[in-house]
Amino acid sequence: MSEEIGKKKRLLFWGMFLALIIGIFTSLWLVLKLSYTYGGANLNSWYFVGGPKAPWLYTADKILHPSSPNGLGWLSKGIGAIVMFGLMFMRNRFLWWPLHPIGFAVGSVWLMSSLWFSIFLAWLLKRMILRYGGPKIYKNSIPFFLGLILGQYTCAGVWFVIDYFTKMTGNQVFWI
Repeated sequence: MSEEIGKKKRLLFWGMFLALIIGIFTSLWLVLKLSYTYGGANLNSWYFVGGPKAPWLYTADKILHPSSPNGLGWLSKGIGAIVMFGLMFMRNRFLWWPLHPIGFAVGSVWLMSSLWFSIFLAWLLKRMILRYGGPKIYKNSIPFFLGLILGQYTCAGVWFVIDYFTKMTGNQVFWI
């Protein structure tokens, strides 16, 4: 973005920084307001009940049911380290290497089970546009796809406003 606006890079930085600060403080204020108005346990059971309990329940389980060192776990960690170093080596050594090591690291995160198909579609569309349309069509299509993302956030924001004024709680905003 900063390359397109030329000399106003500093202004872009401060605008993004201000948006980040406003977003953080607005989110904190809204979470506290909703938590104290409706009760945190009534809003979302994971963020206010399940999430905070998880480390303590895990620790209690390990204390109550101790186990010996897990050899298979250590073997898996070793294989994972070798694969990660291999991916890093290939990425740094060969320009054409398509797999980024960060994909291996975040691939096992629970969120990826919901997002992997969207990421795959984005990659597939980018590859098809570049192959059959070329760089010019790719560059011209970027605003369309950014508009899709902005539209998703706009819809989520509109529903948050509707929920605020109608005093609804517990509605899920789809993020895929």
